[in-house]
Amino acid sequence: MEAKDLVVGVIATTLVFGAYFVGVFEGQRNTRAWREWFASLTRQLRLRGFFWIAAVPIGWLLLFYGFVLCVWLALGHWPAFGQPLSGWPLLLSEKVIRYVAWGLICSLWATPLIFAGCLLLPRWRHVSIYAIAYAAAVGVAFGLMLLAPHPFLNWFFD
Repeated sequence: MEAKDLVVGVIATTLVFGAYFVGVFEGQRNTRAWREWFASLTRQLRLRGFFWIAAVPIGWLLLFYGFVLCVWLALGHWPAFGQPLSGWPLLLSEKVIRYVAWGLICSLWATPLIFAGCLLLPRWRHVSIYAIAYAAAVGVAFGLMLLAPHPFLNWFFD
C-alpha cells in the first residue's frame, strides 16, 4: 500500500464520517424543509439549459461521425489497423476530434466539484442538476461513438 492510497482513504473517511461527528444528522426532522429543498433544485431548470449543456457533446459526436464519413469517402474502404491517413484535412480533423474528446473527458473531473459546490449555495443549487445532465450527455456521446463501424473503431483507437 502506498502513501497516496492512505491519503485518499483518510480523505474519504473524513468526508463520510465527518458530517456525523459534527452533528449534521442531528436535529429536528422537518419534512416540509426537505420538500422545499428538493423543489428548489428543480424550480429554475429550463429546457434551454439542458440544450446548452448538451451542445458540446452533441457537436463533438457530429464532428466524429462527419470524420467517419470523410475517411470512408477518402479511402473508399475502412482504414486498416495502423494505416496512416493522407492529406492535411483528415489529419487535422483527427487531431481536433481527439483533443475535444480529451477535453470532454477532463471536464468530467470538475463535474463532481461543481455538483457538490452548487448544492451548498441556494442561489446556484439548480446548477447541480445541470452538472449531472452534462456528465450524462458526455457519457451518451461516448456511448454513441462506439456505434461506429468496428473496423474504423479498431483503426481509430490504435
